Amino acid sequence: MALSSAERVRQIVDCITAESIAPLVRQYDLADNAKMLFKDQVCRDIFERELTNIMLVSIIGAEKALMLAPNFMKEVWDTALKTYEKQRKNKLIPKLKLLFPENSPQAQALNVSYFALQQYSFKTITVNEDDIVLDFGAGMGHFAFWADSKKAKRIYSFEANPSVYAVLEENVKAFDKTNIIALNTFLAHDSGKAEYAVNKTGEKVSVPVIAPDKWAKELAVVPNYLKVSSDNGNTMLALAGAQELIKEHRPQIAVVINRKLSDMWEVPLFIKKLVPAYSLFCRKNAPIGDFVLYASVSK
Repeated sequence: MALSSAERVRQIVDCITAESIAPLVRQYDLADNAKMLFKDQVCRDIFERELTNIMLVSIIGAEKALMLAPNFMKEVWDTALKTYEKQRKNKLIPKLKLLFPENSPQAQALNVSYFALQQYSFKTITVNEDDIVLDFGAGMGHFAFWADSKKAKRIYSFEANPSVYAVLEENVKAFDKTNIIALNTFLAHDSGKAEYAVNKTGEKVSVPVIAPDKWAKELAVVPNYLKVSSDNGNTMLALAGAQELIKEHRPQIAVVINRKLSDMWEVPLFIKKLVPAYSLFCRKNAPIGDFVLYASVSK
């Protein structure tokens, strides 16, 4: 028997304890400071709505949080799905090899987010022709191939997970994309080695660690665009390793910040401290999906 709205709310409220909310209350000031860094009130409202959702998930779990989440983007998503189907029919989307079935919800979500919604574009913040692009957390290549469609001159795609990297490398070779440089590395402030879990059994392999600042300086890489997307909570490590190139070159930036709660305030505070001239924006790209921070210096 289905629960009534009142019963669902009661079930959720019963999960909330002083212990569960204490860590969040302690971070309230930081989150509020981060919110005020965004350029306009629309972005501040979107930020607060997403922060509330993530906090709910951390307190009561994703399933119960979903009960309270408004489906405020259903119309946008449905329109994007239609765009994706047209792109696919007209063969405008590369048929990339994946780690899951081509027609699976995961594959659909990736293609819709990257190609139909173009989640790494916001107003004038986008990849432009002849750009040098840094792709931190490349996955299987969706962003790199989207950046290629924008006629980027060179895309450096960093992926730490060896299994995912193997698929990325295969896709680059299959489409003969000589402008996409795939690198199997972990990104941090210092160079060295890191162990990376490659499967559910906990099996680990050693992956090279590089500092993006040192790497870019040695190769004389001057980026116009920086994208960061980490599934393992390492967003701040990657940004810390790239802080000098960010300060010096001031690339356009797009960072997924909703995969780890503290990224919601740490990333905007960090970027704005590095380059106060950055204007910050944000966008939620799907009812359940990536929340992206965008940064750009007005020219």
